[in-house]
Amino acid sequence: METSQLIKEFYSIQEERVKAYTTFNSAHLEYLSTAPNYDFAKYRSQVNLVTEQFTALSRRVIQLIGQLRENQVESVAAVLEKLQAVEKEKLEMTVQQQLLSKTITDQAAVEGNEEEKEVTEERNRQLRRSMAAVESKMAELMEELKYESEEYLLEGT
Repeated sequence: METSQLIKEFYSIQEERVKAYTTFNSAHLEYLSTAPNYDFAKYRSQVNLVTEQFTALSRRVIQLIGQLRENQVESVAAVLEKLQAVEKEKLEMTVQQQLLSKTITDQAAVEGNEEEKEVTEERNRQLRRSMAAVESKMAELMEELKYESEEYLLEGT
């Protein structure tokens, strides 16, 4: 496959990832809305579907990286590898954020134990800062990809 097509495929995969995150976050909000008698079976089913999506998207990116290396486009392949690592980190943090959100929801339903609630809130603030840093790193890498791939995209048009 032409290098320009591989790069365009990656951008398409990123769009699919955005949709998968939207689905994942919506499923979690719906799950939280069923508190205190959570509908875990429905949530687990939705998480399984999203997990399959993320796995398939990740495999496609790994294949693209291999094809870019076959095309001797190491600079773009290296950026995609970095993006894969940051995407993994973002997904792990998203899961942590969802678990923490459930804890916060559960704690709100119980009176007292203010110290525990404050500790949880602080963990939530720290996680948000970490997530912002990861998203900033992703934006930087996407910008780097734009510059590394520009000549190939111009050739492919």
